[in-house]
Amino acid sequence: MKKLNFTKISFNKKLILTIMVVLFLSITIVGSAGYIISRKSLDRKGETILKNSVIQAIQMIDANHKMYEAGILTEEEAQEIIKEALHGYKNDDGSRKLNNNIDVGKNGYLMIIDRDGNVFMHPTLEGENVLYYTDYEDKNHYLVQKQIEKALNGGGYVSYYWMYPHSDEVGEKISYSMYYKKWNWVVTATSYKVDFNAEAN
Repeated sequence: MKKLNFTKISFNKKLILTIMVVLFLSITIVGSAGYIISRKSLDRKGETILKNSVIQAIQMIDANHKMYEAGILTEEEAQEIIKEALHGYKNDDGSRKLNNNIDVGKNGYLMIIDRDGNVFMHPTLEGENVLYYTDYEDKNHYLVQKQIEKALNGGGYVSYYWMYPHSDEVGEKISYSMYYKKWNWVVTATSYKVDFNAEAN
């Protein structure tokens, strides 16, 4: 009788343990799959936001270019309106406070460079040349050159690693670039992937 009870208890423990292991594995697999699917979906949503932001910016740029062509604004006035609309007023130190009318994520922003990598509009690099800027993880990846190349070929995405603002940490970024021929501009929207996919966590 004691032997029978011992066997029964041992079997019950084994059964409970087996059920717990199966449940744990099922939850882990379903949770991991759900996380991966959610993250990919949010990444795609973020990519769409970046692309649409560039399209909106180019529409606004083109409207100002038309006012310049019509003689309503000087070229300088038209371009300053664009900078103020997309970034905000220029600070005394030359930087621009990010005051986007176009939302590209918490740390995202729009930038404009020419085909030679000269920065027309950027929160902190206005007036500099960034043609030889490289990825923080891959010094052979000239990210600005890649953005220019994508823009000149009809528009496209570039992934790269860059420092978070006011931090020593590096994060994965994605950008979308298009070319605006009338002013020889490459218009880019860029943001950290985590700005879009953090909800998956």
